[in-house]
Amino acid sequence: MFARLLVPKEHSLKLFQRNLRLFSSKTCPHTGFTADAEKASNAQIIDGRKISNKIKSLLKKEIRYLRDTFAPSHSSRPKLGYVIVGDKPDSYLYVKMKKKVCKQVGIDTIGRNFNESCSQWEIEEYVKELNSDPSVSGILVQLPLPEKFNSTQICDLVSHEKDVDGIHPLNMGAMARHEEPFFTPCTPKGIICLIKSVCPVIKGKKATVIGRSNIVGMPISLLLQKEFATVTLCHTYTQNLKDEISTADIVVSATGCPYLVEGNFIKRGAIVIDVGTQFIEDQSRKSGKRLVGDINFQSVKTQAGYVTPVPGGVGPMTISMLMDNLVLAWKRSNFKHAKEEIEALEASKREFMFSGSISMDHNNFLE
Repeated sequence: MFARLLVPKEHSLKLFQRNLRLFSSKTCPHTGFTADAEKASNAQIIDGRKISNKIKSLLKKEIRYLRDTFAPSHSSRPKLGYVIVGDKPDSYLYVKMKKKVCKQVGIDTIGRNFNESCSQWEIEEYVKELNSDPSVSGILVQLPLPEKFNSTQICDLVSHEKDVDGIHPLNMGAMARHEEPFFTPCTPKGIICLIKSVCPVIKGKKATVIGRSNIVGMPISLLLQKEFATVTLCHTYTQNLKDEISTADIVVSATGCPYLVEGNFIKRGAIVIDVGTQFIEDQSRKSGKRLVGDINFQSVKTQAGYVTPVPGGVGPMTISMLMDNLVLAWKRSNFKHAKEEIEALEASKREFMFSGSISMDHNNFLE
């Protein structure tokens, strides 16, 4: 147990929150759909990399602040436990990217790479080991797993208190009931952050979500409903997809179907979030292929008010939100002696991240 600590004046919570307010109190220029956005010949790009970098910088400072202020003699840092199964190059690449960001932010990692020849039992036993390890803040099972394994059974075995991906049934159930989940799924959480960077007030907007997966489509539709948007969820059997999209103020497409959404589908001035990623042939590239999203970017940008690119839009935000969930898990397990202060700090950070403040250029945050 931690002893009750006196917080040094120069690191006080009030100073920390004052800096938060200083940064987030600047009026955001985008309180909705502006006339400029509706009249622009080309959409403004929502730069996911830029916003993601701000969040990573914030998290790095937050970890340092918490360790210095509340537990100067405590060596604990957030730690991600990961599981990779098989030899799929994409899985190794994604985990490598996440480990790189962990290092940048100040998060430790531990994990195992299982051969596809291993048994379901071996993977489950390792997940249980990570669950019981108090030094592990959060657990990531890199999906998809090879077909021979029961992915749902393995993922559901992750403790909901360490489910930093936010896909545990208890987390999903809480969202379905419009309650606060233990962790919000990373990609949908990042999407809300991107939308609010240009439109802090979602209430009353019409949103169309294309794709109903448990990872993106379904949870983002629930989060948008929680923000009091009127939500239409489209899928493979939706008839007249163009009609469903054309009246939407916010469009989120997460299907993995290249160029599914054309510019003439989009309402003038709408916010368009492209979650899809797919490689298509491109002989002009050295690799012979290039990465594209669900939307035809060149045509959509002539209609939309704001649009995310692929790459550089949603992808970086997903990893940043994983880091944010990890830091949240670490705070819950390591700073119970300062619960009120930690909760106040978290609330202030949410206010900053999910408002127009995150998109502003100046960055004296927490200095």
